[in-house]
Amino acid sequence: MNIIVKKWGGNSVGHYFEHTESQRKFRRIVGGFAWPGKKPGFAVAVGEEFDPDPTTKKRHLWVVGETEDFDVQNLSRRATEFKQIYYVEAFYGDSTIEPMMQLLRHSGLSLREAPYADNEHSFLFYVSTIQGCLKPEKYLHFGDNSKLPGYLLEVKPEDTPSPDAEAFPAIAAIGYAVSYLMLHQPLPPLDKPQQQNLAKSYAVNLDFRKRYQGNEVFRPTKPRDGSKLE
Repeated sequence: MNIIVKKWGGNSVGHYFEHTESQRKFRRIVGGFAWPGKKPGFAVAVGEEFDPDPTTKKRHLWVVGETEDFDVQNLSRRATEFKQIYYVEAFYGDSTIEPMMQLLRHSGLSLREAPYADNEHSFLFYVSTIQGCLKPEKYLHFGDNSKLPGYLLEVKPEDTPSPDAEAFPAIAAIGYAVSYLMLHQPLPPLDKPQQQNLAKSYAVNLDFRKRYQGNEVFRPTKPRDGSKLE
């Protein structure tokens, strides 16, 4: 039995994805993939709810699958399975490390560059993004058996500027996925007015931008995918 089922909601809705156990509906599911380092490499699938919260107008995010392994081949094979099991549209990570990317050639996994992956302050950005989804309101939810809450507790606030993806692959992986969902909007269904919606698609979330506007530590460079933080 598939954990996630792809369904058609009509021309005005398009496709959506339903979790068979919770009946929770997602409009998209993306993955984060982090290389092993001092700890096992980590792959995670995150679903974004189809409908926004009626009170806050924000969409809740749910971890639907996760795995870790020191072996890159095993980790990438499992991530490839996630694409089928959870309908992960793409995995995001640090694709700038060429030797590691060579190891993915025979696994069938295609890794896209995560937002600001090549920026020296990227890990601080991911940690801040995750924390922003956990408080004051909680929009990021982990499964009962998830290891992510434990890994998050290991990142001390006073040490945040110094840890990196190599020290905390699990945090990097969830950060890759969540930051992509926060920064990029999906394309609208084909029968909806295109001009206005396409202008917003794959643009930076304005509320998210305001949250980090005064951050003097993180100064991002322009992402390679063409998006920009204004």
